[in-house]
Amino acid sequence: MAFRLRDKVAFVTGGGTGIGAATAIRFAQEGATVVICGRRREPLDAVVASIVAAEGAPHGIRVNVVMPAVDGGRSSVLVTAL
Repeated sequence: MAFRLRDKVAFVTGGGTGIGAATAIRFAQEGATVVICGRRREPLDAVVASIVAAEGAPHGIRVNVVMPAVDGGRSSVLVTAL
């Protein structure tokens, strides 16, 4: 593996299942420190465990970016400043 993402941090939303999980795993394989976010703790824990088993160093964070009290759940905004 080329470790193209060594010394990088990847923040993956929806990382507990599907494309998000596959992305988090692949980024970890490429050497990134992966921060995995999702709504459900159990799928996050499973992805974190699989990355740890492959000697990665992930972080799993349970979040829900929908803000029903603010706008009735109609919209979500994620801003990333690097």
